[in-house]
Formats: sequence, C-alpha cells, structure tokens
Amino acid sequence: MASIARAARFRGLIAIVLAVVSVAVFVVSLDTVLGAAFPAAIYGLATLLLTVFSIVAAVRAFGIARDGGQSEGRAAADRLLALAGFLPIFAMVFSAFGAIGAPGWVAYAIYSIAVAIVLGTLLLLNWKAPSVDGPLKAQRPVGERPRG
Repeated sequence: MASIARAARFRGLIAIVLAVVSVAVFVVSLDTVLGAAFPAAIYGLATLLLTVFSIVAAVRAFGIARDGGQSEGRAAADRLLALAGFLPIFAMVFSAFGAIGAPGWVAYAIYSIAVAIVLGTLLLLNWKAPSVDGPLKAQRPVGERPRG
C-alpha cells in the first residue's frame, strides 16, 4: 500500500510541474497567442485546458495517495477524466501540426507533443491505479462487457 501512495504522490508532483510549466509557457507566449489567428489561438485554449487537466490530475493523484489506493467511484471518475483528457491532447497536437513552417515550429511541436504525452500518461495512470479491495469494474477497458 505504501508503494501505491508513493507512486500516486509522484504522479501528483509531476502533474503540478506540468501545470506550472504550461502556465509559464502560456504567459511567455501570450502576445503571440493573442496576435495570431488559427494555430496560436488553438494553442492558447489547449494550454489552458492542459493546465486545468494537470491540476485535476494532481488533486486526483493526491486523493489516491491519501486513501492508499483506488476506489470504484474514483476509478469511474478517473476513466471519464482520462477520456475527456483527449480534448487538450488532440488540441495540442493539432496546433503543433498547424504551426508547421512558422519560425520555431520544431521546438513548438516537440513541446506540444511531449506535454500531451505526459498528460495522457498521468490521466491513464490515475485511472489504472491499483485498488485496495482488488479488481474494479471501472478499470475494465472501455466498451468491454461485464463478466459473469
């Protein structure tokens, strides 16, 4: 149980760092975001969503650490968050592809895709965190029929 809590606290710290980095990058690039039409505007919205989802992932991870494992209700909510988390992930990747050809687009694409991968991994790991009581129904793959 201690390893579950330690892993959840580590995920929470990574999510906080991701939120801080995304806010810092957004503030630094705010003038570009406000002055641009398409890719930068999507990037601004995607960065704000990324920050919100990172903060939610951190809170959820610290909740798992506090309780010592996942519960059925929390796993169901984390599955919904993991699925909804694809919105900022797709927005970040889409804006990275939209910026191809602009000055500095390679660094921007690498950053966007890297933070999208980190957010997706954090959300999925929160959903699949081990439970205290054994296997949970909410941790089945999406669309799988209940057994028994």
